[in-house]
Amino acid sequence: MNTVSKYRAFSASGNKKKSPHKKIKLQKDLDTRGGPKHLILSHQNDQGEIQQSIKQQMMRVVYPIQNILNTDYTLLDKTKNTKIFVCIYRLKIVESSQPRHYIEYLLYKYSGTSKKVPSELKNSLIFPFEVSNGRNTYLQIANKLFNAITDGIYAKPDPQGFLENGDDIYFFYQSAEKNPIEAVEYRTSEDQIWWALIDEICNHKKLITFPIRSHVYSLFYTNPTLIYLRDNNNKDIEIPTVGYIGAYYKTLPSVVLQISLSPNSDENNERVFGSFVYAVREGGWSTDFKPLTIEGVEVANKNGRYTKGAIARFAVFLENTDVVGVTNRDLEMYIKTPNNWKKEYNSLFYGKLKGKIQSQNPHFKINTFAQQVPLTYHYLDMKTLKQWDPTSVSYRIE
Repeated sequence: MNTVSKYRAFSASGNKKKSPHKKIKLQKDLDTRGGPKHLILSHQNDQGEIQQSIKQQMMRVVYPIQNILNTDYTLLDKTKNTKIFVCIYRLKIVESSQPRHYIEYLLYKYSGTSKKVPSELKNSLIFPFEVSNGRNTYLQIANKLFNAITDGIYAKPDPQGFLENGDDIYFFYQSAEKNPIEAVEYRTSEDQIWWALIDEICNHKKLITFPIRSHVYSLFYTNPTLIYLRDNNNKDIEIPTVGYIGAYYKTLPSVVLQISLSPNSDENNERVFGSFVYAVREGGWSTDFKPLTIEGVEVANKNGRYTKGAIARFAVFLENTDVVGVTNRDLEMYIKTPNNWKKEYNSLFYGKLKGKIQSQNPHFKINTFAQQVPLTYHYLDMKTLKQWDPTSVSYRIE
């Protein structure tokens, strides 16, 4: 990996020159000024009850990385120019009658506009790292980096251990969740800190359109224990799939909140999740590619392109899945009885489809809204939406 990095922006060590980067915080405050704001998902239950419920349910799952992490820090020396990576993860839970759990890892994103970042690294995601100076121990460097990222909200860093991969050292930390109230964060392409799903890291190797560097996903491939949570019977728990929806930017918040707070899906409020490009179609153009006016305001031009579009990113639990489009008969049966799948399956997956139901981009339906949790939402960079192309790799968020 190219050693050009923004690690000096994180580190309390090194030179004392003023960093050109904004201070990075793990807990991003809700924006009380004008402009986009995080969406708060209210819960009807008492917050104390929710917090107690989360603790009880978290005790039912295990993240067994202690089985592979080394905790003997005396084995590490102070060799110069060693890369010290900080791997911060958090365990999340979807509150419902059937709780669902998942893992997110914190990644740092290189700027896409800074001239100081080489072109091959622009907009890519990595584990935050520092290069050893030969004076401090690797553990001291990792703890300082962790404190810088978390803005010192922990009195004392508590690493769970480390892994070695060649000459690189990876230190693991768990981020504690303090507040049970969930917020759907508004994020832009210039944000530096992102929480990535295991599906995004290991399967897609990207978050939205931002590529994840190979040193990140290769660490999981080499150490598959990092991939799965396990239940009380030591069985792997399902990893949620990343899914997207799109809408005109002023209506997207209400769509996200409706999905998140509705107890069950039905024919009237059923929601389809898809790939990023699938959501761009929903968030970039009107349904029929025709002009659209809402309350006297033109929101889509003569080609149906919105004046401003948005997408939202979700973690979706597919569970027992039926697949449409494997054969022509499958497709014909679905057209005749579109809701029969709900009797036996938790989700319905569509690949690339032709004929009466045409789609170039994968998408899926879920049986209950408890199978999803919204993560972030974003405005589309309308300059990249010249025309609708289901095969495009040029669409971007602001």
